Amino acid sequence: TINPYFNVIWIPPYNSTELSSIDLFYASSGNYYTQEQEKKQKGFLMGYGTDVQFRIDCLNILQASIDGVHTNRSFTGERIEYLYNPNSVLISSVKSLLFSPTLYRDGVNVQASYLHKTRLKGETLLLKYNYSLDKGDDNSLQELTETTGFDADMYRLNLITSDIIVKRHEVLLDWKRPIAKGQQLNMGAEYSNNFIHSYDGQWLDDIEFNNSEFRHRTQTGGVYAGYSLKTKSIEADARVEYDYTRMQEKKLNDVIPQARLAYHLDDKNTLIASYAMRII
Repeated sequence: TINPYFNVIWIPPYNSTELSSIDLFYASSGNYYTQEQEKKQKGFLMGYGTDVQFRIDCLNILQASIDGVHTNRSFTGERIEYLYNPNSVLISSVKSLLFSPTLYRDGVNVQASYLHKTRLKGETLLLKYNYSLDKGDDNSLQELTETTGFDADMYRLNLITSDIIVKRHEVLLDWKRPIAKGQQLNMGAEYSNNFIHSYDGQWLDDIEFNNSEFRHRTQTGGVYAGYSLKTKSIEADARVEYDYTRMQEKKLNDVIPQARLAYHLDDKNTLIASYAMRII
């Protein structure tokens, strides 16, 4: 059978006003800085998704889904900055208009899986893949309109841009098999690949003042095996996992054991002992 659906969540354009202030004290000089800012913003958010499931037969199931969200907004505003000396005498002040024509975020998550059930009740084999993408683009412009004690020839326009992309791939293979009443084995493997790319830039008038680019990739892989026992009065779980992590030129290898034992004294009282190792 095929069971598709499509869902769109739409939030109408919104308007909001943001008021903020910043106060800073410079210990080396004793100068005092204060800033007042007002922003008015508008925009919209849209979410979407769909899920499809195909049952090949009673033992084999394919499933796929996609979910996403898009946010788009812009703002205008005004900022006033003051710098005072230790005697509270004004050194300089700057009044600016703020603009941001494009501020958006896009996120999408795609998932596909294959589930196989055997003739043995409770035995399953799951293969799952997940891909996610997040993108953002921010541009903000500051235009100086009034200055006191400030060299306005330094610049009149201050443009700041920020772009970021985050990608993630994940693969999971999981096998579960009952071996006796209340007992089960669980084995599997997993892998993930994460990539971040960001770029930030700043222009004073038409001159590039600053820029920076960041790239980072992290890959992790692991295999695990576990055993679980469940009776009327006892629950026990044991698992050991081997993890491999690679971050740029750094490589890590870890063996992670876990164990848990629970004893039910009665319907209202249970004793639990557990051990787990965490990698930080």
